[in-house]
Amino acid sequence: MKFSSVSIPLFLAGSAAAASGTAASTGGSSTSASAASASSTDLPSLVSQLPRCALPCLESAAQSVNCQASDFTCLCAAQSKLLAALGPCIITSSCKPAEINTAKDVAPQICNAIKGAQPSQVSAAASVVTSAMGSKSTNAAAPARTAFPVAAAVTTLAMSTQMEVLAKQIADSVESLKRDNKSPEEEAQHRAVIAKSAHALAHLTKTPIEHLMDRFVIYTEDAALALFIQWKAFDVIPEEGTISYQELASKLDADVSLISMELLSSPHDTVEGILIPMFSFPSYFEKHGRKEPASRRHTPKAFADGQDGLTVWEIVNQDPAKKARMMAAMALFESSVPVVAGYSFDWVVAAAAESPRRALVVDVGGGRGHSLVAICERTPGLDIRRCVLEDLEPVLDAVREAADGPIRDAQLVALDFHREQPIKGACAYYMSRCLHDYGDDECVGMLARLADAMAADSRVLIKEQLLDDPPAPQSAASDINMLAIGGKERNLAGFESITSRAGLKIKEVVREGTFAILECVKA
Repeated sequence: MKFSSVSIPLFLAGSAAAASGTAASTGGSSTSASAASASSTDLPSLVSQLPRCALPCLESAAQSVNCQASDFTCLCAAQSKLLAALGPCIITSSCKPAEINTAKDVAPQICNAIKGAQPSQVSAAASVVTSAMGSKSTNAAAPARTAFPVAAAVTTLAMSTQMEVLAKQIADSVESLKRDNKSPEEEAQHRAVIAKSAHALAHLTKTPIEHLMDRFVIYTEDAALALFIQWKAFDVIPEEGTISYQELASKLDADVSLISMELLSSPHDTVEGILIPMFSFPSYFEKHGRKEPASRRHTPKAFADGQDGLTVWEIVNQDPAKKARMMAAMALFESSVPVVAGYSFDWVVAAAAESPRRALVVDVGGGRGHSLVAICERTPGLDIRRCVLEDLEPVLDAVREAADGPIRDAQLVALDFHREQPIKGACAYYMSRCLHDYGDDECVGMLARLADAMAADSRVLIKEQLLDDPPAPQSAASDINMLAIGGKERNLAGFESITSRAGLKIKEVVREGTFAILECVKA
């Protein structure tokens, strides 16, 4: 969070309170809030209420607007810039939350009071600041600068105050919209305030990963629009009424699944990994036809890189630095995805007691083992030493080099899941976010190899996004993004199709948000 984005609404809130006559709180003074409101609104009294810990910030903020710290006429002539500079400084200073509140309330009131103040009051106020700065106590030392957020209590205070301000702006503008006799200009202004405040409120509540995913949706929408423009799809979509996916696909001579993917609308290197492949869609489909990629060797990603015929991994392995960034990005996204807490692995623990030498959970294509560790940590009695982490040898080499924590005790087995599964008869074969990298035919082959390795009571656990109808925007965006490397997200019918073709049957579906674990048994 940037401190300026937090502090400005804090001080604007104080300004609004001062304008309406709301009492100011006094964290840095022994004067009570009610007393301050009733009898201490003259300029020198207000200035004397500024907490001492805020004085160095007043001095630095004054310099930023080319004023002396004691010249309130000059300071308040640049009130917006002054408060914008003052807020971040005070929030990162030694001031306590109550003192921050006092500064937030008093600073705007000072500028309100200066407008009608007598010259003698202005002079007295300047003397208060000059005297205080000349006898600053140790707690008024210049605020420490740090690249990290302030203490949790201060951050929480700042966020909650900012949310309150934004919520009030929305509520007030909504009430104004309800009133009659509004001019078109006034209505537009109220709507603009609602939109801007709502956007700011949503921005404040989202995590960095969620912000990244918002960008991700925008990229994929642009790519889908570019493709539909090139295909002249909008010429056959009616302006009124509807057209089915099947009918549109027929008119465009394209796969139905491909059309629905584009309509429903992390990454590694954003431009090279996502944007270039997606914006090569028109040229790719012109060459290969309007069908889903037939194999992992003929994808938009390979086409855009001029390496048609190579898999994504074969391309990535050509550049160790790019490969490292891709793996780091994959680990980051995997760590943000729920393990799906509603699914219980207790049955694996029970099976472990019956077969002491049996592999328990095989994490197929498990990357750095984030999911495997999470499963073992939340399942008492599930021994990670009897669990297996499988992935390509280069991935496992990176795990060995950076291994820390429980994953060091897991068995690491090299695997190309397009080949025979080396671990036979495990209790559970867990595959998280692997199938969405591939088209249907290749997924059937991957699952069939697991089915061949299963014992009669083994289960295959598939963790993937499960598309709804219509899907969530981020799920739809992910669907288009996976198309760039020859993959796709799927709905339940899509998973039923590939599992049945592989000799498996979905026994149970456990959902958490847009993700799910599909428990499969032998058909």
